[in-house]
Amino acid sequence: LFRKCLANPTYLNHLNDCIRYGFYKYDNVYHDIKPFKLYEKYSREDVLRLLNWERFMNGQNIGGYKIKYNTCPIFVTSHKREDISETINYEAHFIDKVTFNWMSRNNRKTSSSELEPLINYNGLDVELFIQKSNDEGIEFYYIGKLTPITYKQVYRNINGKDQPIVNFKFKLESPVRDEIYSYFVND
Repeated sequence: LFRKCLANPTYLNHLNDCIRYGFYKYDNVYHDIKPFKLYEKYSREDVLRLLNWERFMNGQNIGGYKIKYNTCPIFVTSHKREDISETINYEAHFIDKVTFNWMSRNNRKTSSSELEPLINYNGLDVELFIQKSNDEGIEFYYIGKLTPITYKQVYRNINGKDQPIVNFKFKLESPVRDEIYSYFVND
């Protein structure tokens, strides 16, 4: 049956177009050793697959970040809804095109074992993914690799109680492109 289809010039032409497109897409998007392409969009599940996590984890269970297998994908929504719970209203923003401010989950201290790989940074693969708002769906823009610069213990008043949280400043591997930077820092 396939040989018979190949005898049809129209079918053969379409097949060759598909093959050429596959090679084109590989050469221009997928040939890089790095699993992510700057400013492309990925869902949490896509990120976990591309990081080759051995056991599939539901992306929603990650929340804002997860450290596993010497990798740490960080997912940020830059413009949160006004009615969002204070417990998940973290301060995460660009300081400039190469510096990013980010906060851990609530009730975390610099002594938390969860944050030890970031605090005692030694080559952990930290990747930043951002979406402007939840209205954008489930995909996040890949912004690039991060390296921790500083961290400090801070406390936020949530529902009348001081909650510990760790504030990090990261350096981006590459400066954020102008239009992407403007998209996230302007309302």
